[in-house]
Amino acid sequence: MKTLRVFGAILVPAVTAALCLSACSSDSSGTDPSTPSGSPDSAASSQEFPLTVQHARGTTEIPEAPQRIIALDNAFLDYAVDLGGTVVGVSDIGADLMPSYLDDEQSSHAADVESVGNIAEPQLEKIAALNPDLILSSDVRHKEYYDQLAAIAPTVFSEDTGDTWQENYLLTGEALGKKQQAEDRLTEIRDRAGRIGGRIRDTDGAGDVPDVSVVRIKDENTIRLYGEDTFSGSVLAMVGLPRPDNQESGYPGQDYGMYVVSRENLDQAGADLILVAVPEEGTAKATEWAAISDAVLDTATWKAFDGRKVDVDEGTWMTSVSPIGADHILTDVADIFDVDGQ
Repeated sequence: MKTLRVFGAILVPAVTAALCLSACSSDSSGTDPSTPSGSPDSAASSQEFPLTVQHARGTTEIPEAPQRIIALDNAFLDYAVDLGGTVVGVSDIGADLMPSYLDDEQSSHAADVESVGNIAEPQLEKIAALNPDLILSSDVRHKEYYDQLAAIAPTVFSEDTGDTWQENYLLTGEALGKKQQAEDRLTEIRDRAGRIGGRIRDTDGAGDVPDVSVVRIKDENTIRLYGEDTFSGSVLAMVGLPRPDNQESGYPGQDYGMYVVSRENLDQAGADLILVAVPEEGTAKATEWAAISDAVLDTATWKAFDGRKVDVDEGTWMTSVSPIGADHILTDVADIFDVDGQ
């Protein structure tokens, strides 16, 4: 197994060429007006409108290609801009409305985005004032608001969030009339993950790879270990990186794919490679994290771990539950193992 020592530095997410997809909205026929006729996007990524989408709350008819999208679950902002949709409203989660990990092309599709209230309590009057033609969210977030939202504009809900990110992305693609484009995008990610995993295994003659623990320090006595049934865990599984036994799917004590430990049982975080989610430097969240993380990182248990410890960006590993985040994670993994990331 190849040894790489990286301590204390956050791997800055790199935007890969795989993120460069068609960025323009479709016209009412389902054809992107700015895409040359006969190009892959015009041929493969569009559906005819009106169309009917089946989702967690039933079926919704979308009469025309959406031009003004509201994303009440923030992952849907990522999905929409990644597919070239225009987002005009998003829930406020106490951070910047525009995620810093978006590249310029993606950001341009949410350049005028406005807050429509806290994620726990969307403000219906703000939503209506933005004149949306599509509202996206999930049943687990906003089930009780569905009927009121559907009275404002066509509304599509996934059932859940997090580990269902691939299904939710396909659902968004269908609502935007770009189901094939969404399917192709996910195929690109899986193929890229497979190539990176193969190169990692090739670095050791026996094909061995280290097991990986993904750690997020929420407070000085609450440490989350992200298992296979989480977003970051699912991307690592695509690469073929094994997990410690206590982070495998179905391990007793897991909740939503996470296993929560305290400082007293911090030894459960041990692995050959320990990835620590750290907030973006210079943010208020980073300052708060620094104040609480020392209580964990200064413990004898943490210092005694033999595994390599690498800091990774919390925004892309934890917050961006989307193909955008998956691409960043794959870039980080390739950098950690010093292999070609394409």
